[in-house]
Parts: sequence; structure tokens; C-alpha cells
Amino acid sequence: MKKILGILATGLLAFSANNASAIPLEIEVAGAGVAAGGDWELTGLDSPFYTSESWGFLALGYQSWLVNINPGAYLWEISGGGVLSGVSWTLTLAGNHLYHNGAGGFAFGVSDDHEFTAVPEPGTLGLLGLGLLGAGLVATRRRTAAQLA
Repeated sequence: MKKILGILATGLLAFSANNASAIPLEIEVAGAGVAAGGDWELTGLDSPFYTSESWGFLALGYQSWLVNINPGAYLWEISGGGVLSGVSWTLTLAGNHLYHNGAGGFAFGVSDDHEFTAVPEPGTLGLLGLGLLGAGLVATRRRTAAQLA
């Protein structure tokens, strides 16, 4: 019975540590004017991660996307254009504003990129450390129990 509980606890710790490594990145594009639109893409520089979306508005618009990413280096790019409009974009990583820029005018084009590194939050590292500590205590307890028997 103890063996089954140990395996179950180890599995739960491994599952929670894996899920805790995801870092939320929010991408926001907002604008006002006649019309504007384009695309954005996010590429992992040291991993095969890639995602992209289209954005656009007529008169007034706001679009937001939430992407869960793993720790690592990333390149975010936006492109597009518009007429008699203004557009702004913001990147928010784990609740902290990471990048903000904008463009606008009579007839304008958008071309911008931002390179950043996503690192786990201290709470994630604490959860991982707690899991490793728990696994170590279970192993020590088993060794001590085996020596006493």
C-alpha cells in the first residue's frame, strides 16, 4: 500500500511541476480610425514553438490572445497596415508589461519585432523545490524504515 501511495505522490508532483512551468503571455492589439489589419507571430528561438494570428478592425477594435509558453528565448513579430488609423500593441508576460509600441497615420505600414526571454516565476521554482524535497523525505523515510526492520 505504501508503495502505491509513493508512486501516486511522485506522479502528482511530476504532473504539477510540468504544468507550473507554463508562463502566460498576453498579446493585445488595439486601434481606432478607418481600418487596419495584419498578422503577428511568436517563435521560440531555442525550441520548435510557433504560433500566429491575424488582427484587424474597422473604425474601432481591441483583440487579445493568451498563449502559455515554456521558459526560453522568443521572437514576437507584428506586421500589417492601415488607413487613417492608429494601432498599438502590448505584450504582458506573467502579469508584467513586457513591451508596448504603436503606429498610425494616413496610410501606414506596421513592421515591428521584440525579442525576449521567458523565465519561470519564483513560485514555480518554489513548487519544484517543494516537490523535490518531498521526494527526498519519502526516500529517506523508506531507507530508515528498511534499516530498522
